[in-house]
Amino acid sequence: MSELRLLASLRRRGNGRLDAWCDPAPADPSIAEVVAAANGGPSAAGWLVSGGEPTLREDLPELLRALSDAGAPRLGLVSDGLALASERAARDLASFGLRRLRVGFHCARSDAHDWLVGLPGAARRTVRSMRAAAAAGLELEAEIVVTRPTMPYLEETVLVLARYGVRAVHFELFTPRRGSASDAIALTPRLGLLAPYVEAAVAAAGSSGLRAVLHDFPASAAGKAVELRAVEQWVEPLHRSWTGVAARFRPQSDGAPADYVEQFGWTELDSSATDHPGAEEVATVGVPSGPVPPPPRAGRAPATRVAFAIRQAARGALDADPLRGVPARPLPLSIRVAFGGPSRVACPNCGDAGAREPEPTRAIRIRLSKVAQEGARTLRVASAASVAHPEAGDLLRETTKLSFPRVEVAGECSALDELPEGELGRLRRLSRVDVALYGPDRDRHDAHARRPGAFDAALRGARRLHDLTGVPVGSFAVLHDADPVLDYAAAWDERALPGEPAFRLSARGGSLNALADVARRLSPGLVRDALAAVLPPCLLTRGPALQPAAAAESGERSGSDRLGAYRACPHEGDCAAADRCPGLAEGWSAFGVEAIA
Repeated sequence: MSELRLLASLRRRGNGRLDAWCDPAPADPSIAEVVAAANGGPSAAGWLVSGGEPTLREDLPELLRALSDAGAPRLGLVSDGLALASERAARDLASFGLRRLRVGFHCARSDAHDWLVGLPGAARRTVRSMRAAAAAGLELEAEIVVTRPTMPYLEETVLVLARYGVRAVHFELFTPRRGSASDAIALTPRLGLLAPYVEAAVAAAGSSGLRAVLHDFPASAAGKAVELRAVEQWVEPLHRSWTGVAARFRPQSDGAPADYVEQFGWTELDSSATDHPGAEEVATVGVPSGPVPPPPRAGRAPATRVAFAIRQAARGALDADPLRGVPARPLPLSIRVAFGGPSRVACPNCGDAGAREPEPTRAIRIRLSKVAQEGARTLRVASAASVAHPEAGDLLRETTKLSFPRVEVAGECSALDELPEGELGRLRRLSRVDVALYGPDRDRHDAHARRPGAFDAALRGARRLHDLTGVPVGSFAVLHDADPVLDYAAAWDERALPGEPAFRLSARGGSLNALADVARRLSPGLVRDALAAVLPPCLLTRGPALQPAAAAESGERSGSDRLGAYRACPHEGDCAAADRCPGLAEGWSAFGVEAIA
């Protein structure tokens, strides 16, 4: 099936690793120029409005209406979906003639997707956009850019997409031309190794009733799915500043991409492009060389008794697992630790009392060593005292040397501004830092923390860390009631606070119903979405109570942590949206239920 892909904008939402490299992006073409290019293009069974990110155009609804009036067949939109996470937005675009939505969803592992697009939380919002599109009656498609680190998860990603109502999945091959030179080696999949993963993903699509399409895949990388290759016709607008710009990012129709060959050579393609009929397949068994790391401990305590050792010896092969046969807990998504010490937040409702004296670093290091063996992907250092520990700089640097793929820091961050540049620079391997805000401005924040200058110091320290190391920095508002929400919204709109809006409900607070009333008054946007993320959906729609789903996590909770604590809703029998409900925040009341201690 031929498609006409209309480039309506080359603007990007951020510096993602999959973005076409076009800085500065030319100005968006006019609606008339896009329509003229579409009418002048080759005939096709479908038209797709693409980019860049076309939802960054303020006149996108008018553009869709104009294309629809021009007779666009099966009018579609290719987008990251971040602006379409509500059913209302999807319905509005459908009313202007949109018939299908193709969402970029590059890996079922949310951390991998977020890393590729360069936006924390993007996977969650993309899933919401797919659900909203399906609910609005749009035909839903998915576009996967296949990269080196995510190609082993293609089959898993297809199976996850099938659950969201996707009807077609399009595979695009990442090539160095699409991203920066520094990411080329890390992201470019080796064509000689790709075919088995593509074949498994295509088979999964077929068994799930999905149509699979391969774009810009050479035959050696498509394997047995070679007949599914397709070529889209890319059409750039008839605008002077766009002449030849789009050609730099248009996929290659066939054969190995020239820039791939320049990077990796022809050897692997020569050896894998031809199958030899009649060749006998020989099964081989790989024997690992060198030390083999044990699997995650997953809550299992090391066994030291002789009787246990005798039983294990009788098992024969242990597959590098000295605790094989001992039941393991499910691996937590993340583990939280705190560096004990005097808290910088004197608020009983935050639950961060702290200690009189800083915790000895030896005790902290022993605890870090133990949690590193559990197998979680993320370590979070989060409390109102952790960053203020006298040895916080050295301790945070040591956390990045553990086995955790990600290390995040959250909490009261004014002590960051007290660290010299040398110590801040050594924290460049942190994955993220989130500043806890106890008020939308310096007066209310400082009064809550009872530390003059705490607000400015926290934001200044986080900014210094980001400028020195490039570590992503955000902020989150700690709410005790609904009163300051509108002021937080204004502060984020004015960019007075860093990062995207986020809320955390304190350890003890007021009414979730009152928060929902404020959320309904907010205009659609990031602030409203952030507040809705910590509330049961039924409160926002005034419907029946819904079942919550608390995040899987291990460790204590802190009122100055980015993640809150939730428990199951007592009305779980009437649930209709468990997969998008956080549950009832502990310490808050709702539905006439008593506050949960």
